[in-house]
Amino acid sequence: MIKIGILGACGRMGLEIVKMVHHDGDLELVRAFDRYNRGADIGILAGVGEVGVLVSELTGLDELDLVIDFTNAEAFKAHALEILENKVSIVTGSTGFKEGELITYGEIAQEKGVTLFYAPNFAIGAVLMMKFAKEAARYIDDVEVIEFHHDNKLDAPSGTAKKTLE
Repeated sequence: MIKIGILGACGRMGLEIVKMVHHDGDLELVRAFDRYNRGADIGILAGVGEVGVLVSELTGLDELDLVIDFTNAEAFKAHALEILENKVSIVTGSTGFKEGELITYGEIAQEKGVTLFYAPNFAIGAVLMMKFAKEAARYIDDVEVIEFHHDNKLDAPSGTAKKTLE
């Protein structure tokens, strides 16, 4: 069993990850971190029933194999060093990073013998779009990335747009 902690567990994506981990036989939800709803059972908040994991601040890292982070760049940077120092791998879907900001964290992860995996978008359509853009770049010199968001989008251009442009 891979022991999982979720950073940003009470957010829209965090709650979806709680559901996914809860239903996966190879993963065990051990911790749920968020600044909201502290003390609440994360399973109840996610709609899967009581799971016995209470929302808390960043604690108990020594019990984890992996932290899944769906916060934002500032929250990630506030917690990543502590997570990596505890030799816990991180998968992050957070966006809003400036160019090159994740490189240092990747180097620290490598020194600690753990993994830092960054994906600005986990949707299969977005991943395929980035793959196709990479292939098309071999044949097309000039491109423009145009994106459309809801009015409450926090980062623009999005991490997906930036990664696609890369």
